[in-house]
Formats: sequence, C-alpha cells, structure tokens
Amino acid sequence: MALGKMSYGDARNCAAKLGTTADDMDAAFNDLKSEMSMLREEFESEGANELYATFDTLAAKLSGFPSKVRNFKGFLNEAVNQYEADDLALQKEVR
Repeated sequence: MALGKMSYGDARNCAAKLGTTADDMDAAFNDLKSEMSMLREEFESEGANELYATFDTLAAKLSGFPSKVRNFKGFLNEAVNQYEADDLALQKEVR
C-alpha cells in the first residue's frame, strides 16, 4: 500500500535524505566555524569583532538545527513503520 500517492519506500527515502541533509549541514557548519577561527587569528579590529560576535550569536542558534532534522527523520521513519504495520493489519482483517 502507500501513504496517499507516496509509497512507504518513497517516504523512507525522504527520511534518509533528511539524514544526509543533516550530515551535510553539520559538515558545512564545521567548515564555516573553522574558517571563522582562522579569520580570528588573522584579523582583529572593531568591525571584525562585530562580525565574530554576530557569527557566535548565529552559531548558537544554528548549532542544534541538524539534530532537530535528525529527530524529524526518526519521527518520519516511525510514522511510516506504524502506518505500514496498521495497513498490513487491516489487510489481514479484510481477508
């Protein structure tokens, strides 16, 4: 069966893509933090310090986002598994 027009496999693939996206976000964020760290070693000025402070504020807000995406991936997988199990149970009842 399916979830509307989407198959269970398609829904699981979407969840897997969420996991990949979260990993990519972590990698990109780590690269950005590394670049900012190198900049801090090279440049020090009032403007640079404002940039670093802004980045630190943004980093604090973004740091937990990939884990939220992973949590949603888990929720989606659990929902798909439950729908599929319920679907199978209903099919057995109908037979």
